[in-house]
Amino acid sequence: MLIAFILVRATFLGSIVGGYGTGQHLNFAPGWIRDRLLEAVGRSLLPPVPATWSWFLFKPLQSPLFILIALTILGALAGAIAFRRRRYEAAERERQNRLLLVLAGLFLSALLPVINLRL
Repeated sequence: MLIAFILVRATFLGSIVGGYGTGQHLNFAPGWIRDRLLEAVGRSLLPPVPATWSWFLFKPLQSPLFILIALTILGALAGAIAFRRRRYEAAERERQNRLLLVLAGLFLSALLPVINLRL
């Protein structure tokens, strides 16, 4: 199915990487990628809100609201880690850590094709 999609897309667009131009697809500005990664993480953890309410995600490190939300989430994460440390044995935590690492890797790999698009 993926190969059929690539062939149909290449036929209609005239190139395999296309649609937005190489200026879009090959632009890997570190600041842009950092901001889009923070935005993607924020949108994944927060409930869906209208675009007019999510203004703080567009320049996350310049937004006090984003920093407050990030600190709150990090505090909750630290609490969950402390709780998990008391509740589970080391072998079980190691198994859970492997799962969390795989999930984080899959999340990042899902973002790779689109993280640099300025849409």
